[in-house]
Amino acid sequence: MRRKEHPIPIEDAFPEEVIEYYSNPLERSMLELAASRIRYRYSLPRKYGSDVTNISNPMIVYGRFSFDDFASLAGKNVKTATFFREPVEWLGSLIYYRSEKYPNRFSRDVLFETGKHKLEFGYEKFLGKMQVSDLDFIGIVEEFSESLNRLEAFLGRSLVEIHKNPTRFRPRQKTYRNLFEEMKIIDEVEFLMSRNQKIYSEARNLAQS
Repeated sequence: MRRKEHPIPIEDAFPEEVIEYYSNPLERSMLELAASRIRYRYSLPRKYGSDVTNISNPMIVYGRFSFDDFASLAGKNVKTATFFREPVEWLGSLIYYRSEKYPNRFSRDVLFETGKHKLEFGYEKFLGKMQVSDLDFIGIVEEFSESLNRLEAFLGRSLVEIHKNPTRFRPRQKTYRNLFEEMKIIDEVEFLMSRNQKIYSEARNLAQS
């Protein structure tokens, strides 16, 4: 059972050990990603006394990034964790969130934005060279409460569930899949998400094993 008596944010559960690292491979060019990594490489040592991509002290690094950013830690005593979402719902949420937050940069043209940003390879971009089976913890968004219980046990801390940056747009059809069906693009979306779907299915099977 999930512990509820004293849930606290992850930053409080691990004081002085938590770093938010943002180098989203979906949103940036190779040049921008390289610049982001250099920025973290030189700025974080002043705050934490360590290069975030080559850390030696126990800490938690969370955010949006490719595991390849931390390839230098391979073979060391490092635990890896991530959450996966059903790809069609992930794509819909991503497209509509981006179009709300950055209306001058992103449209709601699902097929165009998917191709432009190569979102059909989205999960592979985050995993990098890592295989799903290499992950120490796998969470599933569709089973969030159960996954959060397991994450608490994995971290050895009680956590509080906080919703941040919600997408204001909610399809009246209840799900993005239903929305895409009504738009008559679901076949194209499913085809584009086929690689992500394969990874998601593997992750879900491993999470349930």
